[in-house]
Amino acid sequence: ARHGWSQVTTPRPQLPYDCNAGFSKWKEGWSEHKKAWCCHRVGRACDGPQRGYDCHADWANWQDGWTTAKKAWCCHNHNRGCEVGTTSSVAPFDCNA
Repeated sequence: ARHGWSQVTTPRPQLPYDCNAGFSKWKEGWSEHKKAWCCHRVGRACDGPQRGYDCHADWANWQDGWTTAKKAWCCHNHNRGCEVGTTSSVAPFDCNA
């Protein structure tokens, strides 16, 4: 036995949503905010066309005219339509070009 030694663990930050819980019925059971968060953060519950959305269509009115799912998908995939406080995993510049 070791004396005077204890393992210290740092708790992980609590995520606002569990994107695995209830996934089998996400279309009916999840809030729009949870759908958007999970789509943007982990690529789950993205309710859009198979190839995605046209992130240039209706760009002048994206804040009021786009659905929450479209905003999340376009932000995640094209860095467009990102709400304040969200970020995209897509870099705005191609440094290798």
